Amino acid sequence: MLAMQRYNTSAITATLPLCNHTPTVQEPGVEAVVALNATRPPNNPTAAGLTMSLGILFNVVALIILAKAYNRFRRRSKATFLLFASSLVATDLAGHVIPGALVLRRYVSSFRGDPANPDASCLFLGGCMVFFGLCPLFLGCAMAAERCLGVTRPLLHARLVTTARTKVALALIWLLALCVALLPFFSLGAYTYQYPEGCFIRVWDPKD
Repeated sequence: MLAMQRYNTSAITATLPLCNHTPTVQEPGVEAVVALNATRPPNNPTAAGLTMSLGILFNVVALIILAKAYNRFRRRSKATFLLFASSLVATDLAGHVIPGALVLRRYVSSFRGDPANPDASCLFLGGCMVFFGLCPLFLGCAMAAERCLGVTRPLLHARLVTTARTKVALALIWLLALCVALLPFFSLGAYTYQYPEGCFIRVWDPKD
């Protein structure tokens, strides 16, 4: 009898489902993730402030050097390249000052916007990020094309590339970057929050 009782007990234990003995781990839902992000301690803005300060300092030094060089070579073929380079440094300087100040303000502010409905500051910050992110790329391409033409076709470069046309090209480059930054305001993409305190453009929804 004792042997049969032990056999029955062990058989019942073996046939029980494992879920009764092993606790299941459920993945956290969206509410849990939002609550976790809300309780996360604020980030230290020291790194962002240091990066912004160093970028401003280096760009100011580079801009002074390029301005002196441009005054020296104003009537030579190097003037157009120096004008492109000075515009690149000036744009990068503004890209450190304006978005950097907005990011630092969001760090020190206790206000946290709704990720589903970006506020005006997020929209402006996202537009600045896109504009100042595209301008160096476009300016770099224009500088490379200008130097390639100057090295391979110097006579054609001297006839086509002038200071006035360079200024027009700079204006078109800035206008093109501005048009791309304004696309979400015409229902082409959207500006969304990015961790920790940034905003950037989202061209399409990954769920689509």
